[in-house]
This record gives sequence, C-alpha cells and structure tokens, in this order.
Amino acid sequence: MYRVAIGNPSPAVGFFSGVPGVERIGSDVVLSHLRSVATRLRWDETLHNQLATMRMVFMPIVNPGGLSLGARCNPAGADLGAMRPSRRANRPPSLSAASARPPTCSTTG
Repeated sequence: MYRVAIGNPSPAVGFFSGVPGVERIGSDVVLSHLRSVATRLRWDETLHNQLATMRMVFMPIVNPGGLSLGARCNPAGADLGAMRPSRRANRPPSLSAASARPPTCSTTG
C-alpha cells in the first residue's frame, strides 16, 4: 500500500511517515490510525460529516526503498528527511538553493 485517501479533495490533512527508511515506528502509528478511521466509518456519523468537507490522506511509508535497504536514504542515496523547504522574507516556501540538489547520505542508520 502506498497511499489511501478518503473524503473530498480540499482541504486535506495528511498522515505521513517512513521518510527515513530506518524509522519504522511512525509507519505503525499511521497504519493504526488508518485502521481506527476505517473502523469508525462503519458507525461514526460525525466522521462522515467531516469527510464530506475534507480529505484524509494516509501514506505510511514515504521511502519504501530506504525501508527495504534498512537505510536512512532512498536507493538513489538522497536523504529525504533533510529536504525541507526554506522560508525567506516575503517569499513563499521553496527548496533553498543549497537544497536544490537532494542531500545525500554518507552512512546508513
């Protein structure tokens, strides 16, 4: 499973984990929350009403290649966890010039 999305397209709330391939506990948390939401869909009218006006997106493993390798980076060597947007005065968030090329990992773990 790569992604599960339920509800209307906008606005959305996302539950993402498994960016560094060595961090597995977050994936368990996201999957547990997805199971809880799926169970609640059977009986919870409030949840149905919320999903009529918003979307929930679940992606428990963002970096499946890193997970299978037991490495922080993806198979191409990019450190996805270090790729963060920068904020500059009066400009929208974007990748900084320094991070225009994905950061690489020198070691695993």
